[in-house]
Amino acid sequence: MSGKTKPKKFVFVLMPFDKAFEDIYAYGIKQTCQELETYCERVDEQIFHERILDRIYNQIAKADLVIADMTGRNANVFYEVGYAHGLNKNVVLLTKNADDIPFDLKHFPHIIYDGHIRTLSEQLKRKIEWFLSEENSEEEVQTEFGLEFLIDGVKIESGRQYYMNPYNVTYDAEALKIDIFNPTSKTYKTKFKIGIEVSKEYHYLFNGLEIIKPNQEKIMFISKDIFNVYPNAYKSFEFGVVLPRSNDGKSIKIPAKLKIFTTQELKEINFDMLVPTKRDNYY
Repeated sequence: MSGKTKPKKFVFVLMPFDKAFEDIYAYGIKQTCQELETYCERVDEQIFHERILDRIYNQIAKADLVIADMTGRNANVFYEVGYAHGLNKNVVLLTKNADDIPFDLKHFPHIIYDGHIRTLSEQLKRKIEWFLSEENSEEEVQTEFGLEFLIDGVKIESGRQYYMNPYNVTYDAEALKIDIFNPTSKTYKTKFKIGIEVSKEYHYLFNGLEIIKPNQEKIMFISKDIFNVYPNAYKSFEFGVVLPRSNDGKSIKIPAKLKIFTTQELKEINFDMLVPTKRDNYY
């Protein structure tokens, strides 16, 4: 007999280390994962020698699925969730109270369990079962690129202008976050990348893994591979931006181009970034 046992999916859990969450974790999360034959752990259950943050990063990277309880707006959990999203991990968000969902995450689906372990277990079970069934499915959305791309919750459309939100009015770095939304009923599994093309004379971006110079006037920064965008779910990629500032009281309009690269097609959307000054009512 030489058959191999298929390894269990690894579920890594992010949540505050507080006694108030012990039953939520033990009976609402871990027991549910075990019933579905997945391997579930928190970092405080593990033995390790590196720094705890390094261990958390390591486990997020290895996880097949990340479950995060956002209750109480714990800063560490928020930071770790951001890291998981940055790695394009599959993340299930939980919260006891809907009021704990910050503005930037309201468009991400949450399980709101209102302190009831049974509610949490039932909804989480459906999420994990669906995730496992999708992992075993070969169905891909390849013939039609139906994803949407947004800035601050607003769909990026050709010719539209988007205000940027600088941290100060002189010169500073900020994040240009592109949200990716799948409004279809199927998982988009095909790998793709997004890029931002801008004029070199205005500003530059960083955080992309590739830099391409289409010509002497343009520069384009491209994300890493993005894949597995589930139905009615979001993924995000952040480009670091260094923007100029105007001293004449007028906003600077910076032409930009969003490019989406797939194995089937190249899609381009032209838009403008408006950089406000201190005199603008934006402040």
